[in-house]
Parts: sequence; C-alpha cells; structure tokens
Amino acid sequence: MKIQEPIFTCPIQPKNILTEIETRENSQEATANSSLNTTVTGRDLKRCYDQGQRNFSRIDLAQENLVWMDLSGVNLSQANLQQAKLSAATLKGANLREANLQGANLRSVDLKNADLCGAHLQGADLQRADLINTNLSGADLSGANLTDVIFQKVNLRGANLRGANLQGLDLSQADLTGADLTEANLNGVQLQDAQLCQANLSGLDMTHLNLSGANLRQANLSEAQLSQAQLYGTDLRGANLEEANLDQAKLAGARLPQP
Repeated sequence: MKIQEPIFTCPIQPKNILTEIETRENSQEATANSSLNTTVTGRDLKRCYDQGQRNFSRIDLAQENLVWMDLSGVNLSQANLQQAKLSAATLKGANLREANLQGANLRSVDLKNADLCGAHLQGADLQRADLINTNLSGADLSGANLTDVIFQKVNLRGANLRGANLQGLDLSQADLTGADLTEANLNGVQLQDAQLCQANLSGLDMTHLNLSGANLRQANLSEAQLSQAQLYGTDLRGANLEEANLDQAKLAGARLPQP
C-alpha cells in the first residue's frame, strides 16, 4: 500500500489499512485523491517526510509520538491526531484544516503561519505554543489550555473558546469576530483594539480588563462583569449589556448602544 503524491511516493507500513481502500487503490477515485485514511506510526511519517513526502491528509496518527519532529509545510488536513504527542514539534506553515487534535499535547509547538481552520482542539494542551499569524477560524478550542501562548495576528473568527484558559494572554488586535468565549478564563487578558464584533462574552468576569479601542458591536455582554474595565473608545453599538456590571468602567470616547 502506498500513499500517493504527485511528485514523490513513499511506501508506509500501516498498522491498519482499510480493505475498502485496498480494493480501490488503482481506481480513478484513488488516483484523484493524494492521501489515504490509514493508520501509521510517527516514525513512518517522519521517514517519508524526510524523503520528500508532504501530503498525509486524512491519515490516522492518534496517540502517536511526534515530539520534537520538524514537519514544516506538511499537509495533515482532516488527519486524526487525537491525543497525539506533538510537544516542541515544528509545524510552521502546516495544513491542519479540520484535523482532529482533541486532547493532543501541543506544548511549545511552533505553528507559525499554520492553517487550523475548523480544527478540533477540544481539551488540547497548547501551553507556550507559537501561534503567530495562525489561522484558527472556526476552530473548536473549548476547554483548551492556552497558557502563555504567543498570539500575534491570529485569526479566531467564529472560534469556540468556551471554557478555554486564556489567562494573561495578549489578544490585542486579534480577530475574535463571532467567537464564543463563554466560561473562558480572561484574567489579565489584553484585548485592546481586538475585533469582538458579535462575540459571545456573556457572564464573563472582565473586571479591570483593557478593552480600549475594541470593536464590540453586537457582542453579547449580558451579565458580564465590566467593573473598572478600560473601555476608552470602545464601540459598543448594538451590544447586549443586559444586567452587565459597568460600575466605575472607563467609558470616555466609547460609542454606546442606543436606548
């Protein structure tokens, strides 16, 4: 069984290959697809990567050990990496669209310029990960550990951050349009100039947070604790502030909802 690549093909010894795929290996459909839904070891993957293979879309690497591996530019779209060990791995520019990374160990992983659009990262450990210019739009990060993550120019549009640990992160200028942040830990987070239009911030403790210049148009801030928060120049037009606590909030220059 081979994983097909337009330029280079490297044979992989799979742990479990589906019979259905075997029967159509030489069919026109298989030729059109450049990857197979199969299970391999981390060592197999690295060996083929070092020989020039880059396309491992839909491959099964659940619970595999990829610690410290340099897989820059790899295509792991729709791959199964559930509970995989990826700490300190290099995945710069990698394609991880819709990949399953639930419960994966991604501590200190380098994901600069990587595409994780629609990726499943529920409960993943991303502590100290480098997410500069990373696309996480539509990703599910609910319950993920994001402690000390490097967020710069990150795209989190429509992301699910429900219950995520964002403590102390710099999310200034981040695009969180339509993101769900309910039950997230925002203690000490920097959110100045962030795009939070239509974001769900209901019930959050945002006491003392710096939201200066943030776009909160049509955001859900119902029952949010915003006492003593810095809201200088913040756009709150159309926001839901029902039962929100704005006691001693700094609102100079803010654009408020119309009564």
